[in-house]
Amino acid sequence: MSENNVDINDERSVRLQRLENIKKQGINPYPANCKRTHTVKQALTTRHDQEVTITGRVMAKRDFGKIIFADIKDRSGTIQIVFKHEETEEDLMEEFSNKVDLGDILQVKGERFKTEKNEESVLVEEWKFLAKSLRPLPEKFHGLKDKETRLRKRYLDFIDNPEEQALFERKAKFWKEIRDYLLKKDFLEVYTPVLEKKAGGAEAEPFVTHHNALGMDVFLRISMGELWQKRLMVGGFEKTFEIGRQFRNEGMSKEHLQDYTQMEFYWAYADYEDCMKMVESMFKEFVQAVWNQTKFDIHGFKGIEIDQNWEKIDYVETIEEKTGINVLTADKKEVKSKLDDLDLEYDESDGKGRLVDSLWKHCRKEIKGPCFLVNHPVFVSPLAKRKEDNPELTERFQVIIAGTEIANGYSELNDPIDQAERFKKQAELRAQGDEEAQMFDKDFVEALEHGMPPTTGFGMSVRAFAFFEDRPIRECVMFPLTRKKEGSQKEKVSHIILADKEDQPDWVKMNTASHLTASLAAREGASMIKGEDAVTSDGDIIPMYAEEGIVIKEADEVKNLNELKQKAQQKGFEVTCFTQEMLELGDSKKIKEKLDSQESEDVNYLGILIYGNKDQVEELTSDYKLAD
Repeated sequence: MSENNVDINDERSVRLQRLENIKKQGINPYPANCKRTHTVKQALTTRHDQEVTITGRVMAKRDFGKIIFADIKDRSGTIQIVFKHEETEEDLMEEFSNKVDLGDILQVKGERFKTEKNEESVLVEEWKFLAKSLRPLPEKFHGLKDKETRLRKRYLDFIDNPEEQALFERKAKFWKEIRDYLLKKDFLEVYTPVLEKKAGGAEAEPFVTHHNALGMDVFLRISMGELWQKRLMVGGFEKTFEIGRQFRNEGMSKEHLQDYTQMEFYWAYADYEDCMKMVESMFKEFVQAVWNQTKFDIHGFKGIEIDQNWEKIDYVETIEEKTGINVLTADKKEVKSKLDDLDLEYDESDGKGRLVDSLWKHCRKEIKGPCFLVNHPVFVSPLAKRKEDNPELTERFQVIIAGTEIANGYSELNDPIDQAERFKKQAELRAQGDEEAQMFDKDFVEALEHGMPPTTGFGMSVRAFAFFEDRPIRECVMFPLTRKKEGSQKEKVSHIILADKEDQPDWVKMNTASHLTASLAAREGASMIKGEDAVTSDGDIIPMYAEEGIVIKEADEVKNLNELKQKAQQKGFEVTCFTQEMLELGDSKKIKEKLDSQESEDVNYLGILIYGNKDQVEELTSDYKLAD
């Protein structure tokens, strides 16, 4: 590659040219070894005149000819390095000036000093490449703005944002504190199978894969070895726990992922009352250790104090108080009717347990916590032990904070006859189309028939950490699964669905469609959606419009748009919205403040745009009519 062939607008090409020149001079820009004597933080605390060797990434460079300044950053901090014409070899300065780009990783040896402007610095005596960067850092182009791009290229987010690195240091401490607490309480850490012949221990749809050597399909676990750890209780272990990854083939949301870290412990010769006491103690201990505070603002709830006595609230009484429905006496028809009254979604195939759970999720939104939710009915707790004084209820609890359950505990069911009956009912629901219902695990029932002592169990996931951080769970995973970037644009399509409101002026619909179309066109990293180029006889290229274009449809009710938006997001489509609030307020900050303060069901949608696989988008929007 010659200098004349380099496109000066292509920074990667320029850097590749520099790399080639560096190699021609016999310099290795990617050596295997380095010799660091001090981290940046340590160097900053050493006395002036002391020699240090530091390593790090070049984050800034200021070349004034006779003096050059640059900022070197490692995990511990940032320090300025300085080249002075009168004190630094000319070749050393010239090489740095001509060969080093922002983002390069260097080893720098020099003497500590302070500049005339009191800037702690290192006067460079020697430097060498540790890694030549071929792409510019994101801040050169005003940083990473698009959230999906930030998650896909998380390493760039970490370079530019030390707080994101600190987030994962806290997360590591979160799991360490929980592990240390359980070890201190004489629990044994165990490791149970990730691949299972039957997915058990939770109500969730599993991922399926094929085991070639055994010639059979297997499931990725949906719980942290619940049924395996209970087998260990049968085998004589009395306190076990596991921290690991589990997998659920369900929709993505602010609070849910398909693969995530979970902890579960099991404790023989103890019940759920004992468990609640220990869980409250454990929460108070790890919260103080990780965040050095006990009061939090989470999901709009202000001043949630963890270091207080946690009250207990009743599942059945709370639902009846807020909806007028007694879930123990109501049948499926009554529960469905109430869900319809509240405009809440459900599937016709849902059993009573899932219908009641949908009702509960509506009721929980106003509960600040922290508190324990107790007295769950048997039909929503297939693995929990019945209460002796009321067999319709179970010895189960959930930790409620900021309107959501973030952890779950039980007095575990150890009656093999009862367990078999509950498995049978779950299997019937599964046969009726409920893919999240539990599978009948005959081997586990056989293990129970050998006798399992009274046992309590508890589980919590990384979701709890995300709650205390008040961040979406995807942002609390280093490299979450993101949408597939590859694929032909020809296989994709955009559908706009507008709210068909009575007496709404046509200009509002046109304005909504324009905003949504602009949002599609402006998405980061996207190429224009168009057909195959035509070429005239004299060689002029004519870009063709997309044959599919953007299909515009209408919805009869605003609530249908909200439901459609949620379904589209769960399926992984790109979705954008335009609302009455956006139309009226105009200012992005005011719009965000307004929407942040509302429940999703209160948002007044004017239209949504769904972009994704052509066949799948058309199937999703097939019930909506084309706009006039």
